[in-house]
Amino acid sequence: RFHIGIEAEVAYDESYSIVGVITKGKGKKAQVTEKKMKMPMPVFRPNMYIVATINSYNRDKGTYDLTYSSGPYLADENPNGLHLFKGPEDATSSVFHFKGVKQSLITVDLYDNFGSHQP
Repeated sequence: RFHIGIEAEVAYDESYSIVGVITKGKGKKAQVTEKKMKMPMPVFRPNMYIVATINSYNRDKGTYDLTYSSGPYLADENPNGLHLFKGPEDATSSVFHFKGVKQSLITVDLYDNFGSHQP
């Protein structure tokens, strides 16, 4: 099992869902909208991956929930901080969650997995 809080690469697959949480405005007048993204999409399709942070693990289903950090990238590209998942221009903030990701679709640098979380 992967540790919570580490960065991972997540391969494209239609088995998980992507939910965008878009906030417009600030304070008490802020409007928060959740939107489930349709897959495949023009910027994220087969033979691509994104970089995300592991948030939680569902023991019953054996899946992970992650929060988008950067990408997507082609399978043979190295991450360079590209950000193609964005909310509308008038959004105060936007966060994208990848929910129900199987472990087989996640790649983690084992040094990060064990080195940053001592037993």
